[in-house]
Amino acid sequence: MSHKPVAEHLNRPILKAFHMAKTKTAQAPASSNKAPEAASSDAETLEQSSPQTFKPETWFPAPVWSRRVQQADRINTHILEVLDDLENRTENITRSNVGGWHSKANLHMTNELAEIRRIIGNACVSCANHLSFDFDKFELFYQEMWLNKNGPNDFNKAHVHPNSML
Repeated sequence: MSHKPVAEHLNRPILKAFHMAKTKTAQAPASSNKAPEAASSDAETLEQSSPQTFKPETWFPAPVWSRRVQQADRINTHILEVLDDLENRTENITRSNVGGWHSKANLHMTNELAEIRRIIGNACVSCANHLSFDFDKFELFYQEMWLNKNGPNDFNKAHVHPNSML
């Protein structure tokens, strides 16, 4: 990839698409709703818009927070030990997983993952404060918490997590 400004790379397909629309419109059959010359004029207007006047709007912002967890290696090792133990002594459930292993979704109610639950909970409170969450009217709570493991050729089907606010 060359070191041209990003706008140059982005404008090429857009201008090409407008050119294709102009070409197709100019060749439109006489039975179309617009006269060919009017449709061609619309395409020329689009093609002539200045890149400086074409700006994105932010409709669906998605804040993303990240943080470093102290002693992450130790905590990750513990989580993997809990996962191995659960996998050996409890039944696999199926949700979006195809293959792999999925725990029950009630791990937030056990003490096995209390440390990571506390870390996640504190992070959620910080995020909610940043978003001006009204703790007098609403509360944050864990609805579910689970562990899963995928190996080669295992995967999760596309899915959503409704009511997952943070």
